[in-house]
Amino acid sequence: MTNRQVIQLMYGKDKTGFGFKGTMERLRYYYKEDDVFEVQSTEGEFCEVELKLPLKGGKIDVSGNDN
Repeated sequence: MTNRQVIQLMYGKDKTGFGFKGTMERLRYYYKEDDVFEVQSTEGEFCEVELKLPLKGGKIDVSGNDN
């Protein structure tokens, strides 16, 4: 994704839409947190969306990374 596409996705200005904005709004409402996702992208290579959902008792790394 281009930087412009990432910004459009993050701030709900993407008109092609696949429900991303609505889904993130629901997650924010349910968890009462504003920071529920992060997007990392290198144009022509990859796009990664990380969900940051709070868990009771701490965080669990489900990414498979041992870092």
